[in-house]
Amino acid sequence: MSFQPDYRNIVQAARNEMPARIPLYDHKVGDGIISKIMGEKVGIGDGSEEALSRYFELYDRFFLHMGYDTVTFEGCITRVLPGGGALGNHADPAIKTREDFEKYPFDKVPALYAERFGPQFDALRAHMPEGMKAIGGVAIGSGNSIPDYVDVNKYVLMMRTVRECRGDKL
Repeated sequence: MSFQPDYRNIVQAARNEMPARIPLYDHKVGDGIISKIMGEKVGIGDGSEEALSRYFELYDRFFLHMGYDTVTFEGCITRVLPGGGALGNHADPAIKTREDFEKYPFDKVPALYAERFGPQFDALRAHMPEGMKAIGGVAIGSGNSIPDYVDVNKYVLMMRTVRECRGDKL
């Protein structure tokens, strides 16, 4: 009998319920590891629809082949943050003052994210094996992404006053 994935196993485990089978989970499996195990080069390539389709066909098949009930995938939100890069690229931060914060286009981020990662999530879904679901989504949550558009040296000071901002935009 071949392996039959069932995403409900990981849902039950997350709820602290005993699933029918203890599920495997890895937060991220790198393309290099997948390539070695599958014996094929795995990579997004040029990002075209065809390249994404091929990538996710192999990517999803890896998780099935290895006995997972789910496929993990995430798109890093810091890749789409307007003015981002202070942490990862040592760029000048987009938010230095309260006025910068007020002007920051937070409302545009969801559309930028969907534009950048929507095709990847579509390809992921198109090749999802029967019985599996994806886990992941937006990598680097709001708390971890803040240093990407705020001066990391002032980040700690900002966190002390973040309560003032919560009612506004955070």
